[in-house]
Amino acid sequence: MSKLYCCFCRMDHPVRPIVSRHKEGVCAMRKKIVGILFGLLVINAVSISMSMSQPVLGEKGKWIWHPDLDPLATNQFTYFRKIIDLETVRPDLTVLFAADANARLVVNGQVLRRKVTRYHPDFLRPEKVLIGPYLRPGKNVILILHQNWGMIKNFQRQEKRRGGVLLQCGDQDAIFTDANWRVSIAPEFVRHEQQIIGVIGDLRIRFPVILDGALVNEILDELAYAEEPPFVWKNAIVIENPIWTVMHDLYPQPQREYFFPVQRLLAAGRVEYAQPFDADLAVMKQDVSFPERMETAVYRRDEELTKRWADFPEGDAVEIVGKAGDTFYLTFDFHQPVHGYPVLDWVSDGAGIAASLGYCELNLSPYDGTYHIDAESGKIKTQGVVGKFYGDRYFSAGKGRPEWVEIPDERTARYLTLHITFPNHATGGSKITINRLGMVKSQYSVVWRGSFTCGNLRLEQLAELSKIHAEITMSDTYVDTPGREDGQWLEDIRLRARIAETWFGDSDLRMLTLLHSQECRENGRFLSFAPQSFVKITGWDWGMQWITMLYDEWRWRGFNADSSKSLPSLDSFKETLVDYTNLLLACVDEKGLFRSNNLFADIRVGSHPRRATDVSVIVHCWLIERLRQAITLAQAFGLDDAADKWSDTRGKMIAAFHNHLVIRKDGKISYAADVLDSQENELLGKSQAAQLSAIEAGLFSNEDSQKILDTFFPAPFGRAPEGIDAWNNPTYLYRALNVLSQNGLGERAVAHVLWRCGSYLPFSPTNSVSLSLQGPLGGPLPEYFITHQEMGLPVGTACSGQPGDPTGSHGWASVALLWLHDTLLGVRWNHDANGDAGGIVTIAPNAYGLPFVCGHAMTPKGEVFVNWEPGRMRLEVEIPPEIHANVKLPFGEGWGIVDAPVGAEIQKNSAREFTITGCGKYVVAPGL
Repeated sequence: MSKLYCCFCRMDHPVRPIVSRHKEGVCAMRKKIVGILFGLLVINAVSISMSMSQPVLGEKGKWIWHPDLDPLATNQFTYFRKIIDLETVRPDLTVLFAADANARLVVNGQVLRRKVTRYHPDFLRPEKVLIGPYLRPGKNVILILHQNWGMIKNFQRQEKRRGGVLLQCGDQDAIFTDANWRVSIAPEFVRHEQQIIGVIGDLRIRFPVILDGALVNEILDELAYAEEPPFVWKNAIVIENPIWTVMHDLYPQPQREYFFPVQRLLAAGRVEYAQPFDADLAVMKQDVSFPERMETAVYRRDEELTKRWADFPEGDAVEIVGKAGDTFYLTFDFHQPVHGYPVLDWVSDGAGIAASLGYCELNLSPYDGTYHIDAESGKIKTQGVVGKFYGDRYFSAGKGRPEWVEIPDERTARYLTLHITFPNHATGGSKITINRLGMVKSQYSVVWRGSFTCGNLRLEQLAELSKIHAEITMSDTYVDTPGREDGQWLEDIRLRARIAETWFGDSDLRMLTLLHSQECRENGRFLSFAPQSFVKITGWDWGMQWITMLYDEWRWRGFNADSSKSLPSLDSFKETLVDYTNLLLACVDEKGLFRSNNLFADIRVGSHPRRATDVSVIVHCWLIERLRQAITLAQAFGLDDAADKWSDTRGKMIAAFHNHLVIRKDGKISYAADVLDSQENELLGKSQAAQLSAIEAGLFSNEDSQKILDTFFPAPFGRAPEGIDAWNNPTYLYRALNVLSQNGLGERAVAHVLWRCGSYLPFSPTNSVSLSLQGPLGGPLPEYFITHQEMGLPVGTACSGQPGDPTGSHGWASVALLWLHDTLLGVRWNHDANGDAGGIVTIAPNAYGLPFVCGHAMTPKGEVFVNWEPGRMRLEVEIPPEIHANVKLPFGEGWGIVDAPVGAEIQKNSAREFTITGCGKYVVAPGL
């Protein structure tokens, strides 16, 4: 439950929908209510988890809309409100809530949803919301704040859309949307149509929010409210022939939301905006270019103010007294990238004082080597990552009491600057008092049950930084860069979904991705960034990751051909698997070569196919591995004909790799090229990425693999030699670590990850960022690893390995977390071959020169604990019930199990392998 701090009673209270005032008399009562509701929420938590086969709750609710508004209105905020009268209330009562484009649901002042899950309009999955604990016998107020995006291009929705909201409840006739709901335009939101424009010109996200506190009604969500101007209330209309198909095969989980304050004041002082600048209230309300003014302004640091306000993150208030036209600023560090809803808690004695919020994700640009934030002045590049017009502005109500402001759209920031501008009509003694500033952090609800320690501080620091990046890109689904675009990149989702398995035992978001991607196809092909509408990109290599994710879900859940009852989507998955795999194989010629240039490979480095008849060796190898997985799935699903056909094609592709795609030179090693140029019939390129893809697919012998790795990833830490292109795409970090480890180069894998990621850790001698901007956690991890700093380019010169809009909130550089568990702890899960939910876990720890490896890894049956200490020659393993564990010892003969739980079953398979069954702790040591 999200809360904000109350400056009167020094307590946290539930967040109000947009702006609220505090009433001292309700503090104690709210405290009791919050306690009761929290208890009920815990008791009923199971009812709001994602479900694969939930019944439809009700069909009475109708899609509704404002009678006078264009359903395609751009950037229009609207309230829907109803008072319902209930004789009794069930604590476990749930409703279904949906909206297009977005909406938040508030019940009796409690925000129960801040947004709806993204969707393709033909397949909308509503939020299943636990509402019972927030209702009371008698009258209740349900309030919906809706934002219509209109026909804009962006990553979060496909273009086919129109405004509407839906609320359904199965057994309470009073709780559903119909024409009896009251609806009004939200007057406090300044209407404009200026969409945020990406740094490289794409229309990727939504709009800057401009909000006038003087027009906010603070009791709109209370029974005491009476309809009055500036609101104009009317009865809603029912939408005839709604375009949405509401699906009930899966209900998204609610987000974990809580207030996350700014952590450190970097600088404060006064701002001088470029002229002409007019502090007239009416002018500032219509100024959608204020983020650019913030970026181009002159920041004059004031040492006295910076010192006076330095303790604000510790709880001290900031008081600012200004005269007409004055602008003050404060710039803060969150110490990590934060995604959510910006919050400002302040008191003002005058109306129209502007609070402008600017956001920054990067300290040092990996693209051109420039700083996005000046450590001395606190000036930030507010439009450097997301784009032009990225910022928000609030105008004070001036009523002398706290205003708790929450911007109702998602933002992302590592650094935040707040500008306070006193309007022209302000008196010489106008004052504002800032009590709190930060974000309502909003993420997919993860519980980090997995763990890892090893005695190496840098590797442990990397694990913590990677967890931050893994989490920030999990919201309603796996997203690419929250803030910059919010797209779903299929390539990196696969590995991040496996991180979710092993670090917190979750695969729900992967299932949502499988469904969503399946529904957003273009001519049968998967969109690379579903459900993007700015451009239809259908790269084959990223699309085929859908096969891998389905394979991973099968490996995790254990469903088979008879699982349709427990997994209603299985039949459609089988059909999609066959259809898409056959589409892929239509690009394979009679020689067994996969020919296409509609792909990504390793982005921004190496050689790439230019013609549709060229062959990407990287993607050819990927498809060989994906076919192995598709064949396994087909056999499990009873699709024997497809499995046989695909096996034949896979055999041809393996032969074609050796016959056409390997460079052989007398006296030197053979290695995989990057591209077969069809016009010149020439093999081009020499890259780390191609070798990793080929070795991962099992296309080289162990002996040849080791020779290739010694050449392409030489000691001590695997840096690419001159003439060889280094990998760039962060998923190759995992491929590199996995391939090196599986081929006898584990210590080099440890050195490789520490070298590749060490420059992003705090106080590392290779960290190029100013010490004052690194913070205690370091970061951010990069979106791509070949950087301006690594190439040693002059400041201002573009790095070809980076996009023109680099970000500080990407999640795919977190993939080392998977390797820490599946290779260092050595825990890898598989259900048994017959689809039995009681599965098999392999435990094969490796320290690779580290003092020890210790931690918890998740399985569908619970936690597996591993502690391997080479110095003490002792291995401890703890397993949950209902699984068999194959324990592979890190040393040779003479080891045995010296301690085991009562009733355990132990089978010695060889001198170095045991199979154990039985919940509890096992100790393996020399002596038996």
